[in-house]
Amino acid sequence: MFMALWGTDKARAQVTILRDANRDAMSTTPRFDQDTYRFEINENQQPEVIGFVRAFHSALSSSESVRLTYSLVAPAQIDELPFEIHQQSGEVSTSRPLDAEQKRFYRFQVRACLTQTICSASDVIVEVVDVNDNAPTMANRELEVTVESDVPPGTRIVKLYAKDADAGNNNRITFSIQPENSVFSIDPVTGQITTAQSLTQPLYTLLIDASDNGVPRRSDTAEVTVHVKGTNPSPPAFDQKEYTAVIAAPVRAGQVIGEVHATDPDPGAEGTVTYKLLRADNEDHRKFSINAKTGVISAIVPLAIQDGPISLIIEAVDNGKNMKRRVKTSMKIDIVNSETLTFLPLPTTVYISSEKAVGSVILRVSAMSTQNENIKFRALQDNSQFVMDGDLLRVANHLIEGESVLSIRAETDTAHVDHQLKVIVMADRDKYPVFPQLTYDFDVSTDGHFPRVVHQFTAKLSNGNIRYTFYPPTPPQGFYLDEKTGELFVTSQFPAKTRETSFVVIRAVNLAANNFYSDVGVAITPVSSTNPTLRFQQPTYNFEVYENLEQGDPIGTISVSGSTNSACQFTLTPDDSFLGIHQNGTLYLAQKVDAEEMEDQLNQEFTVTAQSLENSKETAKARIQVAIRDVNEFQPKFDEDEIEFSVDANAVPGFRIGRVFAHDKDVTEKNKLTYRVVGGSGRKLVYIQEDGTVIVGDEKISDDLDSFDLIIEAVDRNGNHDSTHVVVYVDGGSDPSSSSSSSSESNSSPPLFLGQPLVWNVTEGTTQTFELKATATAGSTIHFKIVGGDPDGNFDIVHLPEENTARLRIVSELDRVRQKIYTLQVEAKDERSQQTSMGEVTVNVLDGNSHAPMFTKDEYSGTLPMDIPMGMPIVTIEATDIDRDPVQFSLQGESCESQFSIDKGGKVAYKVPVSQRTDGNVVCVVVASDGEHQTDTTLRLSVKPGARGTESPSPNHAPTFSHPEFNFAVEPTAKSVGTVKATDSDDDRIEYSIEPVEYRNIFRVDNNGLITILAELEQPKYSFLVVAEDRGEPVMSSFTNVKVMVMPPEEVITPSPSTTTTTTTTTELPIEAQQDNEVTLGTKAPLGRSRTVEPVTKAPLEFSQPVYSWRIEEGMPVGSIVGQIKMNQKDPQVQYSFISDEYLSIDPEGRVAVLKPLTSTINDVIIATKGGNILAETRVFVAVAESTSTTTTTTTTTTTTEAPTTTTTTQETTTTEAPPTLPPVLSTTERTYEPPNNTLAPVNSPPHHVTSSRVIPIAVTSSTNGKFSFEHPTYYAFSTEGNFGSGIDLEIKPSALSTVNSQGQAVQFFIEDTTTQMPFSLSPDGKLTILEADREKHSSYYFTIAAKAGSNQIARARMNLTILDVNDNYPVFEKHPEVFGVLRSTYVGSPIYQMHATDSDENSVVTYEVTPREYFSIDAREGMIRVLKDLRDAPEDLELVVSATDSGKPPLKSETTIQMRLFKEDVPQLPKDLPEMIVGTSMVPGTSLKQVVAGPTVSEKDKILYRLEDSVNGLFEIKDGGVLVLTRRPLDTEANKYHQLNVTAENSKGADWTVLPIYVEGRLSGTTTPPAPAAMSCQFAQKVYRAQVKENSQPRTSVVRVQAGCRDPNRKFRYAFHAPTQDFEIDSQSGQIYTSKPLDRETKSTYFLTVNVIEQNRMMAKRQSEAAIEQATAKLSPWQSLVVVTVFDENDNSPTFLHLLDDSTLSAVVDQNANLMTPVIHLQARDLDIYPETLKFGLEGDGSEYFYANASNGLVQLTKSLEKSGIDHFELHATVTDGEHLVKVPLNIYPLSVDTNVVQLTKDTPPGEINPSAIESKLTEVLGVDTRILVAQPYVGDDGVTDPKKSHVFVYALEDTDRKPMSRDDLKELLMSHPDGLHPLEISSVSLLSTGSAGPQTLLTVILLIVLIALLLFICALIAFCAKRRSRSNPISMEGSYMVNSVGSGPRPYDVENISRTTAQTVLAGRPLPDPQEHRIEMSSDIALERDDTTREFSNSIRERPSLLQSAIQRQKITTIHPPSTPGDDLKM
Repeated sequence: MFMALWGTDKARAQVTILRDANRDAMSTTPRFDQDTYRFEINENQQPEVIGFVRAFHSALSSSESVRLTYSLVAPAQIDELPFEIHQQSGEVSTSRPLDAEQKRFYRFQVRACLTQTICSASDVIVEVVDVNDNAPTMANRELEVTVESDVPPGTRIVKLYAKDADAGNNNRITFSIQPENSVFSIDPVTGQITTAQSLTQPLYTLLIDASDNGVPRRSDTAEVTVHVKGTNPSPPAFDQKEYTAVIAAPVRAGQVIGEVHATDPDPGAEGTVTYKLLRADNEDHRKFSINAKTGVISAIVPLAIQDGPISLIIEAVDNGKNMKRRVKTSMKIDIVNSETLTFLPLPTTVYISSEKAVGSVILRVSAMSTQNENIKFRALQDNSQFVMDGDLLRVANHLIEGESVLSIRAETDTAHVDHQLKVIVMADRDKYPVFPQLTYDFDVSTDGHFPRVVHQFTAKLSNGNIRYTFYPPTPPQGFYLDEKTGELFVTSQFPAKTRETSFVVIRAVNLAANNFYSDVGVAITPVSSTNPTLRFQQPTYNFEVYENLEQGDPIGTISVSGSTNSACQFTLTPDDSFLGIHQNGTLYLAQKVDAEEMEDQLNQEFTVTAQSLENSKETAKARIQVAIRDVNEFQPKFDEDEIEFSVDANAVPGFRIGRVFAHDKDVTEKNKLTYRVVGGSGRKLVYIQEDGTVIVGDEKISDDLDSFDLIIEAVDRNGNHDSTHVVVYVDGGSDPSSSSSSSSESNSSPPLFLGQPLVWNVTEGTTQTFELKATATAGSTIHFKIVGGDPDGNFDIVHLPEENTARLRIVSELDRVRQKIYTLQVEAKDERSQQTSMGEVTVNVLDGNSHAPMFTKDEYSGTLPMDIPMGMPIVTIEATDIDRDPVQFSLQGESCESQFSIDKGGKVAYKVPVSQRTDGNVVCVVVASDGEHQTDTTLRLSVKPGARGTESPSPNHAPTFSHPEFNFAVEPTAKSVGTVKATDSDDDRIEYSIEPVEYRNIFRVDNNGLITILAELEQPKYSFLVVAEDRGEPVMSSFTNVKVMVMPPEEVITPSPSTTTTTTTTTELPIEAQQDNEVTLGTKAPLGRSRTVEPVTKAPLEFSQPVYSWRIEEGMPVGSIVGQIKMNQKDPQVQYSFISDEYLSIDPEGRVAVLKPLTSTINDVIIATKGGNILAETRVFVAVAESTSTTTTTTTTTTTTEAPTTTTTTQETTTTEAPPTLPPVLSTTERTYEPPNNTLAPVNSPPHHVTSSRVIPIAVTSSTNGKFSFEHPTYYAFSTEGNFGSGIDLEIKPSALSTVNSQGQAVQFFIEDTTTQMPFSLSPDGKLTILEADREKHSSYYFTIAAKAGSNQIARARMNLTILDVNDNYPVFEKHPEVFGVLRSTYVGSPIYQMHATDSDENSVVTYEVTPREYFSIDAREGMIRVLKDLRDAPEDLELVVSATDSGKPPLKSETTIQMRLFKEDVPQLPKDLPEMIVGTSMVPGTSLKQVVAGPTVSEKDKILYRLEDSVNGLFEIKDGGVLVLTRRPLDTEANKYHQLNVTAENSKGADWTVLPIYVEGRLSGTTTPPAPAAMSCQFAQKVYRAQVKENSQPRTSVVRVQAGCRDPNRKFRYAFHAPTQDFEIDSQSGQIYTSKPLDRETKSTYFLTVNVIEQNRMMAKRQSEAAIEQATAKLSPWQSLVVVTVFDENDNSPTFLHLLDDSTLSAVVDQNANLMTPVIHLQARDLDIYPETLKFGLEGDGSEYFYANASNGLVQLTKSLEKSGIDHFELHATVTDGEHLVKVPLNIYPLSVDTNVVQLTKDTPPGEINPSAIESKLTEVLGVDTRILVAQPYVGDDGVTDPKKSHVFVYALEDTDRKPMSRDDLKELLMSHPDGLHPLEISSVSLLSTGSAGPQTLLTVILLIVLIALLLFICALIAFCAKRRSRSNPISMEGSYMVNSVGSGPRPYDVENISRTTAQTVLAGRPLPDPQEHRIEMSSDIALERDDTTREFSNSIRERPSLLQSAIQRQKITTIHPPSTPGDDLKM
C-alpha cells in the first residue's frame, strides 16, 4: 500500500506484485543504482579512493555464495586507465597522480558481473579538478625598449605576453608593475605598458609581475628596461582629416588619382614622412600604389565606373630612430561619368580673426560643370558661426576662438561634389612682440675697451611697450642687457672667458600682457688673429671636361694662399694622364679624351702638390676630381627596321603586345631613349611605355580588324631619332602565315602546373627555394602570383629567365612551433591568352629541433644553511642542447616551488624570506625545455637550521689541484685526455666541472677528474678550465688551466724499426710552466727522456743517458720547459746545476727551462752534486730551429687501457751525430754564481678577478759545509692576471724556509733586481706579494732573490713567476664605415659588409650577432652582414647594433653601431637638415668627422663622387664613401666660428647637395718648455692620470698610483708633488697617492696635482702651471705627470628655499574670485650638492586642499574656489625634499577681497594707454609700500555712462615686513595723504567699493548701463569692420615674418621653453601673413582632389585672465584730488 500526502489531503494506491514462477532469478542482469557516476579529484593527488559504484541483484539475498564482481572497461583509444576498482566493494581509486593539463576528463565503464556472462555496465566520468600548480610563464623575461624623451602620456611602449597551463581562474593572468610606478602603467588584462606622465630620466627599469587568480596565487616576473633617447616631439599631421577624389571614368592604369600630404615639424630624420597604403578587407588597396615620399596615389589597374566608390586608408610614418610616430587618414574615391562637376581650386584651411564682424565674407567658392548646368552651393553641417550666402561663405554670429570644419557642397540636378574647409578663428594676433629675424650671430674681438655694445634689438609691437630680458633670467658672465633699449653689452669679464661661442636667449615681453612674449637666439663668438700658412683655397677642386675639347685647352685654375713667398711649384699625381698643370696653377688638357673609350673611367681623381720655392719644406696638397662629360655624337638606331607582333582581338587595356629596342652609342644615351608612336593605322589603339613596351590602349580593337601598323620613333635628349615599322596582327585575322597559330591560340587551354602534387618539405630556420613550372601557349610567358595562404608574407616568387619557370622562396624564417603546414594558392597566368589556373603548394615545415636538452649531471645535491640571503645562488644547474636551442629551466615540487626559484642561467636561489622557509630535505624536479622537447633531473637539498648560529663553525677550505696547469697532447682519434687531480684538506667530496660551458659539448670530466672527449676535435688546440667544487659549508671551489694540443697524424713521432713501441692516445706534457702555444710534440716541448733502471744495491748514482739532445723553435719564451733529465736513483739531497748557468736553468725535479732567449745551439753540462761533491754529469745540446725539427728520434710509449689513471709517456731521444768535445767540468768550489739579469719583454692585455693562494715562505738553509745558501737554486710561483688593489700573497714552490739560519741569526729576503719596475714585492719574511699582472704585457718574470743573515752572509736564488691567462680582453672592432647605402632591390642573401673584431686573449674565438634581426643578418663566425628579408617595405634608415663576443669565461662582448640607409634607386640623394657638428682643436688631422651617404655603397657599378663646394681653405676634405675628414688643425682665424659646408654627391644618374653646419671651437695657445737633459732619465709614460674619490671619505683613502720608467738603473728616484698640498699625500717610493683629510665636493670639485719623479739628491723643479688640464698637460716636462682628481658628490646638503622673507617665511596673495588653477606662488629651492636628487615640493597644513603644489617645478595653483571659504589667511607649510632631507618653511597665503584690501582709482587716460609696470613703480615710490594693480577697466560713471578717455584702476598694497595685504582703509588714507604724487599719474579720485545688495533703482541703473555698453561695443565693432574693409584694398605686408608659419599662415611664437632652437629654425621662415588665404591653386581639370597649402595650425592658444570685478558694483566715498599749485614732473607712460 502506497500513500501520498499533500497538506491534509491523502491519496492511496494499491500495488500488486506477481511472481513469475517460470523465470529463473539468475537469468536477470545486475542493475547499478546510477546510470552514470560522476567523480572528482584534484590533480597531483597521491593515489586515493574517489568514489563507490554499487550494483544489485536479487540472487544476492538468496545465497551468500553469490557475489558481484566489479571491473573497469577502458575505451578503445586508451591503452591504460589510471584507475583501479575493488572487485567486491566497488571502490574506485586512482593508481597514480593525475594532471589536469594533460587530460581534464576521463570517461570509461564499470562492469558488474554475477557470472562471466551475466553482466551489466554503467558509465563513469571522472573530472580532474585543476589545481593552481603551474605558474604563469612570461614569453620574455628580459625586454629592452627605446623610446623618445618627449612621447606624450598614454604612449604605448611594449606589450607583454604570458601563458598559464592551468584552467579557469588559475589560467586568468593579471599584470602589474612591482612596485607601483607613477611614470608607467600597465593594462592588467592585456599587458600593454603605456606612459602615465612625461619621461624625465634616461633609464627606467620596470619589474612586471604576471600572476594568476588561483589559490595559492602563482606568478612570474619580467624585467623591462626602457631607454629614453633622443626626441621625436611631433607626430606627422595630415593637412586634411579626410581626402576625396572624384575621377572621371574610365581610369587608365598608371593614372594619378590624387595626393595626400602630411608634415612633421621635427628636425632631421624625425621630420621625414613616408606614406603607405594599409590593407583593406575588400582588397581595394591592391588596385593602387602610393609614392612613399610624395604621397601621390596612382591606379595600377584600369578602373570603370562600377568599381567605385573606393575607400583607401593611408598611413604617414615619421622616421623616428626609437619609436616611429604614425597617423592615418582616408581617401574616398568616386569614379563618376566623364560628364562631371568639379570645384575650382580652393584653400583647405583659412585663418580669420575673432574680431571679424557678423556678415563679413570669408571666401568665395567656384565650381565648373561640363554640362553648363546651374550650380548651387550649401554647407552640409549646421554651424551657428558660418553660413553660405550663394557662393559666399559669411560670418553668421559672434566668433569664438577655435576651429571649425565645414563641408561645402556644389550640386546640380545630376551631380554633386564636396569640398572640406577648415576655418581657424584666432584671438590676440597682435599682442606678440616680433623680432626682425630668428637668430643673430656676432663676432666680437677680445681686444679693445669694454663695455662694448654688440647689438641693439628692436622687436616690434603693434600696441604697447616692450621690456627686454635674458632667458633664463640670470645673465651669463660678461653680458649685460638694457631692458628698455634692448642694447646688448659685453663687459670686461667677457675676454676672460674661454674662446668658445656663447649662446644666449633674448626675450621681448609685452608689458601690457606679460604672458605674450617672443624669443630670439644670439650666438657670440670671440675672435683673434694669427699667422697664415701655405694652403690651397680648398682641399678638393671639381672640374668638368667635355670630350670635344682640343689638346691644350684650359680646364680651370687653382691657387694657394698664406705663403711667405707667392712663388710655388705645382706637380700632379699621376702625371701620365690626360691632365696637366702650368706653374701658374692653370689646369689644361694634355691629351684628348673620348667618353666612349673611357666609359668605366668617366670620373677620375688627381692629387696636386704645391711647394714653396723659398722654403722647400713648406708644401700643401689638394685633390682634383675631374668628370668627363659625354657629347652627343651618335643618333639612336633600332635593332630591326621591320617588326611583327600579334595580339588577341579581346585583349584588355594594358595588355602587353611586345617591346621594341633601340641603342645609342653615346655613353649617356644608352638606356635613356624616349619612345613614341608617331604614325600608323593603329596609333590610337596602343600606348608605348618608356622602356619601349607596346600595350593595348583604352580604345577597343575592332573585331573586323585583321592587322594594323605603327611607326615608332626613338629619340635621344638632343632630338636625334630613328624610326621603325611595326605590324601588329590581330588574332583571327586574314594573315595567312598566322592563321594556324591564331586558331590554336584562340582555342588554347589554361596553364597547367607541372609536377603535381606540389609538396615542399622545408626545415625550419633555413632558406630554400621550390621550383614552379606551368605550360603556356606558343610564344607566351607565364606569370606566377601568390594569391592566398600567406597572410604574413613569408614567401615570395622570383621569375627565372627560363620560360614559364619561377622559384618559390622563403623571405622570412619559418618556425614549426608557430605553424607546421602552409597551403599556398598560386595563380599561373598566361600573358598572351590572359587565361589563369590555380595551383596549391603544400609546405611542410620540418622540425629543426630534433634533440632534447641534456643535463651535465644525472643528479644535483647540496647542503645549505636556512638563513642565507634571498637571491644568493645555491647551486647552478647546467643543461645543453645539441640543436643550440635556448634552454629554459623550471622547478617542480610543492615544497620546492614555494621556496626556491631558478633563473635562465640555471642558478637556484631562495625567493622567500627566512620566516617562510622549512628545514630538512627538499627534493625538486628540475625541468629543462627547449620549447619542443624537455627533460628533467633531480635536485636534493639538505636545509640545516641555525647553520649560521652563534657558534662559528670551522672554516671550509677550497680544494687544491696538484698542478696549477695541465698540458696534454692527444691524437685526433683519442677518446680521453687525461686526469686532473685535486685534494681537499677538509676531506669533503669533490665534484669537477668544465668552464666555459661551451666546452662541455666537446669534453667531459667525471668525479675522478678523468677528462674524456665527446665530439670530434676540429681545432689544433683547446684551452679551458676545470673547476673543483667541494661539498663543504659553504661550498668552496678552485680551478686549474687545462690545455689540450691535438697532434696531426703526420706529426706524431714514429719510432725507429729497432725500437719496440706501443701506441698511446694521450700524452701528458710537462706541467709547471708550459705554454700552450709552445706545445708541439717532438719540436717545441720534448717530453723528456728516461729509461727504466732496475734498483741495484749500492749502485753508483748516474744520469739515465750520457747526452741529452733537444730541439726548440726560435723565440721560445723565457721559463718554457725544454726537457727533463732523469737519474737512475731518486735522492732528494741531490742538487742539479748548469756549468755556465747563462741560458738554461734546471729545477730539483730535473726540468730544464729557458733562462734567456735562445738564438743559437747551446752546448752545456749538467752536474749532480750532493754535500758539495759532484756525483755525476751529462752533456746537454739544445738546438734552435726556425721550423720543425730534423732530429731523428726514437720513441717508447705505453698504452693506457684503464681510464681513471693518468697516462704517463716517456720519450727517449738519441742523436745520430757525434757529440762535440766537452769542455772541462769545473768543481762546485771553483764556480762562482753570477745571477743573470733577465726579465721578459712586454706582450699585451686587461684585468680580471683572481683568488689568493696559500702563503709558503721561501726557504733558506745552511749547507752541510757551512755555507749560507738557498735550499733550491730556482723557485717558482703562479698568478692569474688581474689588478689586485693592495696585493695578494702567492704560493712559492717547491719548499719553505725558516727565517733563522743555523747560527740563529734572523734572515731577511729581498729582490736583487731593482732596475726594472716590477708589479710585485718580496717581504723581509719571505712573502711574495703581487699587485697587478697582465699576461699580454708580461707572460712571466725571471729575477734574482737574495737572503741576508747578519752583516756579510748573502745567498741568492732565481725566481720564475708565471702569469696565467684569463679572459680579460674585450673584442675590438676594426675600423668600419658608420653608414652603408643599400638599394631596396638588393636580393635576399646579398653580402653587404664583413665586420672584423680581434681578441688579444689566447685561443679566443669571436662570434658575431646583429640586432634587430629583421632585415639583415650576420654570419656568426665570419661577420658577414647579409640581406635577410625583402627591403622594399623596410624603413628608410635602420640602426643595427653589431656585437662581438669572445669564447672566454665569462664571455666578454663589445658592441658597435652601424646605420643602413635604404635607397629606392641609385640616383644620389643626400639627407637634409643635418645636425650641427663641433670640431675641437684637439682633433688630430686625418680624423673622420662624419659620413654622409647619398646612395648605395655596396655596389661599385656607378660610383658616387662627393665634393665640397667650399672646404674652408683646405680645413676639411670629403673622401670616397662620403667621409668628411679634418685635413689640418684649425687656424685661430677659423676657430670659434660656424662654417656651412656644401656637400655635393654626383654620379651618372644625377646629383644632389646638402648643407652640413660645423662649429670650430677655439683653443688655448701656449708653448711648451723643452725639458732639461738631466730630467730625461725618468719619464712618465702616461701624462695624465684621472681619478675619482667620494667626498667626506676618511683620510688615507687610496686615490691613484702613478708610475714612471727610468733609464739609468744606478740612480735612485722618488716621487713628490710639484707644489705643496694640504689635501693629498704621496708615497715617495710606490707613487701611491692618498687623501690627507675628508674632501668637500661643494668647496672644490676638481684638484690638479703635478707629480715629479726626481733623483734622491735632486731639488724639486719649479712649478709650471695649474690653469686647466689642457694647458697644464701642454706645459708638463717628460719627468712630470698631471693627476686630475674629481671629487664625487654625495647627498650631504639639505635643500634650502629661495626668496624667504626676513622672518624665514614665504608669503603670497591670491584673488578671492580667481579661477581654478590660477598660479599663486612659485616655490623655488636649491641644493648645494652638485648632482642633487630631483627636488620634490609639497604643501602641508589646514586649508592645503584649496591649493595644489606641482611636485616637480614647485608651482602652487588654486584648486578650490575661495569665494565661499570664509578664510582670510591660510597658514600652511611648504615642503621640499631631495629624497633624504626634508625641509619645511611657513607659507602664508592671503586672499584678496574688494571688501577688505582693494581701492579703486580713477585715472584720466584710456585703458589701452595704461602702463601697469610704470604705475606700480611710481605708486610704490610715492607711498613707500609695495603697491600693485589688480586689474584696470573702462570707466563707468554713476549715471551708467562710459567714458572711453578714463579708466578704473583697482590697486592693493603689501606690508614690508610680512607681505600681508594692507587694509583698504589704511591704503586709501595713505593715498589721500600723497595728492602731489598722484597728480602726475593723472589720478583724479580715490574710492572704496561695496558689494552689498542694490535697491531696485540701482538695479535698473545697472541694467541700462549694460545695454549702453553693449550698444557701444557694437558700434565700435562696426567701425572697426569698416576700417578693415577699407584697409583691405591696400594690403600691407606684415613685418613680423618671424611669427609666421613656414608653409602656410598663422602666428607661431618662438618659445624656447617648449620649442628647441633647431625646431624653430626649421619651422619658422619669413613669409608675410595673408588674411585670409584666398589664392588659387592650379589643378588638372580631370582631378578634383583638394590640396592643402597650409600645413600647420596655431599651436599657442592664449587665454587672457578674466576680470576680477563684475559690472554690478557700487561706488561710494569718492574724493576728488585737485592738482598741486606747483606742478611736478610728469611720468611718461
